[in-house]
Amino acid sequence: FPCPVLDDISFRRLALELFDREWPEGACMTVRLIGFGVGNLTDEDRSAVQGDLFGGAPDLDEMARRERLSAALDSIRALRPDAISGA
Repeated sequence: FPCPVLDDISFRRLALELFDREWPEGACMTVRLIGFGVGNLTDEDRSAVQGDLFGGAPDLDEMARRERLSAALDSIRALRPDAISGA
């Protein structure tokens, strides 16, 4: 990621991008399990996110929107685990 993220939407998007890049189009392979891991998790304040030197600043409004959406989905899942399923 170009900057720290706090939402599962970004994790899912990156996992799907990696999958699409590694899985050949039209491939017919038997797969038992595909995993995706994250690391360097922290509780640090991200209020001062530094952008890429040449790529510009990250869209902080979009990041905040995804974080609020992820928090809302987590709250719903906590109340009713079967209310939301992945697509």
